[in-house]
Order: sequence, then structure tokens, then C-alpha cells
Amino acid sequence: MKNLEEDPSEVNKTIFTEVLKVQLSSDREFSEKLENLINDIRSEKEFSQVAFDEIDIQGSAEIGNIRQSSSGADKSNQRAFTNVRVGKNLKMGDIDQKS
Repeated sequence: MKNLEEDPSEVNKTIFTEVLKVQLSSDREFSEKLENLINDIRSEKEFSQVAFDEIDIQGSAEIGNIRQSSSGADKSNQRAFTNVRVGKNLKMGDIDQKS
């Protein structure tokens, strides 16, 4: 694993994969623990991104571009401009949300 960490080349990835396959096939307890750990990590990838929630603007407002992005998340929730009250005019740039 240290070789792969220091040099993530295709050769080291292949070696690591083969060693891990042997370890998983020969040690059922290790295999189950690793599977549980992976499932725990996956379930923890839930998160939210919120831009402008519960805002009360008395007059006018000008807001530039907003960009929300996430990568590698299984469960993401992106929200922009929820429960926003504007007294007069609202000028706003682009909203870009990517997951």
C-alpha cells in the first residue's frame, strides 16, 4: 500500500489490487470488515449546500454569480434562494449547480 501511495502508477495499482484480492479471498473476517467500512464511508457522503436561505431584504439587492459544485458524493442536496423575501428589486447573476 505504501508503494501505491508514494507512486500511484498502473503497475503499483495492479500489484495492490492483486494482493488485496488474495487477502480478501483468504481472510473472510478481513473481507467483511472492509466491506462494512466501505459501506459506512459511502453512507456518510451525504451533504447539503445552501446559498441564501431565510433572507429578508428590505430594499433592493444585486447578487453576482453563484456556483455550487460537488464531486464524488452519492447523496447531495443543493439549494439556492429558498425562503427569500425582497422588498423591491432583485438583480441576480447566473446560478450554476453541479453534482
